[in-house]
Amino acid sequence: MTDLPDDTPQDYWKRYYTPEEVAEAESSTQTTMIVSGGLPVHVRLWVQPKAAPTVVIGSSILSYGLHLLRVQAPFYRAGFNVVQFDFPGLGQSGGPRGGCTVRDFLRCWSDALAFAHLQFGDPMYVMGVGEDGVTGYYIGANKPHVRAISVHNLFEYGEPGAVQGQGPYWMVRAKAAALRIAALARPTTEMPGSRSGSVSERTV
Repeated sequence: MTDLPDDTPQDYWKRYYTPEEVAEAESSTQTTMIVSGGLPVHVRLWVQPKAAPTVVIGSSILSYGLHLLRVQAPFYRAGFNVVQFDFPGLGQSGGPRGGCTVRDFLRCWSDALAFAHLQFGDPMYVMGVGEDGVTGYYIGANKPHVRAISVHNLFEYGEPGAVQGQGPYWMVRAKAAALRIAALARPTTEMPGSRSGSVSERTV
């Protein structure tokens, strides 16, 4: 959360909700922090008064937890614990702004699921929007205590429009083929995924 010059936190997020929703969020949640990759990760908890199943929700790349209260609150009202976290460098978490890599996403999901399991036990469910959901799927799919995963995307991975930042579609296909060949000799080979990041062969 961005602070004002006098260190007072901004409450601008409240303008997106009704007064009743703001009151519910403030009275029904608590916040804590976990550490992932040496960085502080902000966690919002909606805790049921007795044992209950748990939904773990990652923040999206374009938003953060306080913008997603309308995703979290219905699970709480339906009887679930909710563990919502902001990825490093996003939302209220620490780290370089916008510097979260794919490895950071994967590590953070793993750490958040371990925290949620330690706090609430079984059963657990994973929910994400876009990239956070896909990375949540990769981490949660083989964990026996994760019973179901819900991933919400507005595009298909591999569509030309989904990779337009890399250049023309033919160029993206050529880069992906070259990366696969290079990875045969050196599995950790990467190529720039954007001007500020990289993509490993596993993510192409």
